[in-house]
Amino acid sequence: MQTTSIESVVEGFKVFLFFSQLHKINSPIHARITGWAKMNPKAVAVRHKTTEVSYEELDLKSNIIAQHLLEQGVQKEDCIGVHLKESVLIPIVILGIMKAGATYVPLSTDFPANRINNIIADASINFVFTDLGKGALFNPDQCIQELDCELNQITHKNSNPPDLPTEHEDAAYIIYTSGSTGDPKGVIVSHGSMTNYLDWYLEDLRLQSQADLPLTSSISFAAGVTQLFSALLLGKTLHIINRDEVRQPALLLDWYMNNPGYALYCVPTLWEEGMNYAESAPNAKLNPPACLYLSGESLSKSLVDRTFKRWPDLLIWNLYGPTEATANVSYYKVEKDKEIYLGKPIRGACLLLLDENLGQVPEGEEGFIYVTSQALAREYRNKPELSKKSFIINHSVKGFEGCTLYNTGDIGRFTTDQQLVFLGRKDQQVKIRGHRIELSEVERYLQFIPGVRQTACSVLTDAAGQARIHAFVVSSEGVQLSVNAIREELMFHLPVYMIPEVFHFLESMPKLPNGKINRSQLVQKDFLYVRPALSYDFAAPQNDEEKNLLGIWEEVLQVKDPGMSDDFFDLGGHSLKMVRMIHLIKNRLGKEVNIQTLWDHTTPTALLAYLNHQSPVVNPTESLTRQLVSKKSVPLSIPQMGMWFTLQSRPDLTAYNLLFTITLSGNAVVEKVHKVLNALLAKHDILRSNFRIENQNPVR
Repeated sequence: MQTTSIESVVEGFKVFLFFSQLHKINSPIHARITGWAKMNPKAVAVRHKTTEVSYEELDLKSNIIAQHLLEQGVQKEDCIGVHLKESVLIPIVILGIMKAGATYVPLSTDFPANRINNIIADASINFVFTDLGKGALFNPDQCIQELDCELNQITHKNSNPPDLPTEHEDAAYIIYTSGSTGDPKGVIVSHGSMTNYLDWYLEDLRLQSQADLPLTSSISFAAGVTQLFSALLLGKTLHIINRDEVRQPALLLDWYMNNPGYALYCVPTLWEEGMNYAESAPNAKLNPPACLYLSGESLSKSLVDRTFKRWPDLLIWNLYGPTEATANVSYYKVEKDKEIYLGKPIRGACLLLLDENLGQVPEGEEGFIYVTSQALAREYRNKPELSKKSFIINHSVKGFEGCTLYNTGDIGRFTTDQQLVFLGRKDQQVKIRGHRIELSEVERYLQFIPGVRQTACSVLTDAAGQARIHAFVVSSEGVQLSVNAIREELMFHLPVYMIPEVFHFLESMPKLPNGKINRSQLVQKDFLYVRPALSYDFAAPQNDEEKNLLGIWEEVLQVKDPGMSDDFFDLGGHSLKMVRMIHLIKNRLGKEVNIQTLWDHTTPTALLAYLNHQSPVVNPTESLTRQLVSKKSVPLSIPQMGMWFTLQSRPDLTAYNLLFTITLSGNAVVEKVHKVLNALLAKHDILRSNFRIENQNPVR
């Protein structure tokens, strides 16, 4: 049998390795950003909504953070927690931690208190930066000094940069991912690995799109590393977008409409919601991101086809890689009507397909994907055995002696033209909406719940093509469990995305001959779409109005015959499904709701009561006068400012006037023409705008 020759890629890898070694002499990330503060101090470094921070201010305030930490006795590689909501404080605090020689550890504001405290304990964190108030989440038994953080309070007599060297091997940050033992595992990434990865992104991938990234992800995930630092390393403006806006496709696409030329780096699930929204408004003028970087889970061809159908020229990249490789190890330019592969390795990296004994896999057969890269993580914190097993140093893989091989746990196959195809996972690690999850961790916390005797979790794909965690539970004798009670208990330990959406209660688990659970037998179609056992009674619909709303409930949640008292979250709802529900309510019931409304009215009964007291969707022509009166003056954009000044000196200039004529044939109904024109005026502010001087400044 013919085999794929590793030797054919070894020499190329060594050349990549040789040239990328040169990048180790680059200054660390925080020092390079300081360089921009010296070259262009007044340039806007960070923008969040209406708050802006210049490069000079970013540098000085991060110096103050660093000096404060050093005065508190912080030593090299001490772990500092970052528990901040979206704001300009995020880069200030993180750069300050790095300048102090410490290691930043993101503590997501979406994490429950127990998970945060587990991370604090594992990382030996003594200092936490938070803007959410003291004592809100942290265990009082732990010796934690919370540093309340507000932008206007970051003042100190010493704003000098600390004179501390940063070595290539020093830990820059630790991101905690779901662990196979049931505990989160901390991935330690060095300054050198982070620098090598970001240099590749800026010098190779970004050059092909020339589009900068806003921060749309949580800094608790690997994607946040690229988003947080890439624009700052180029001396450009880092835009920070609230995650609540990112989760609502209408708001997200509106941001890209107002900020053309920016890229979007997200999981395919998030982009699919964007496409759902775009397809629900086929005639709407929507500008996509200038470039799409899709990563974190398998990219489906159907999503690609839908995207190219709406925007044929959109640049799409499929990125692949674990958190243990900083962010990504390979990239592939997706093209219309072509297959999707993992692509070629980034500079200084190589993808290998090996068997269980690290031997070469014959061409066309499945194998385990191993990675070697100059952007590999250092190790797992406090897990030496797992680190030794995952980051393999002592091996005899020909041509890669001396290189650390990381076992991704993924399964792949090379095609005849040497393209690598992703086939899935070898263990229970799965991806749900872009989040990497160990199902064993979910099972572990399910076992802690009183009355649960045995449990198993699987991921099934519903009729809408969405992957969902299904929990199969055997209760103790005489115990009757309810889904809402189980979910409430899990909320104390797990993030929302790790909580099963569907629960099945069994008398016993199916078994294999060796006594293990027969997981393949659990995955049966009969289990799908059944209303779960809840602690409250079923309330049947009483009229067509209630039936229509429950029809939307059933379609979105994929649960058969839900009741009027069934809670949205008890049936497996989450924020992305809320977005889908908003569209259906508007299209079918003619009512406007938002995510906050659904959060406040989580049962069909409560939501229907709200809808019945709400006016129907307002006709644009009827609200035109109110909009005209309520709109306030806003500053001119940079292009508008340029045109305005030009016209002051040359009022007869018509170069900016776009003239055209529309000829219509047939009988025109004047009232309908007025209605259409008024609808256009109501929808587009710019058509109702004029320019005038207020306080000696031009405004719109």
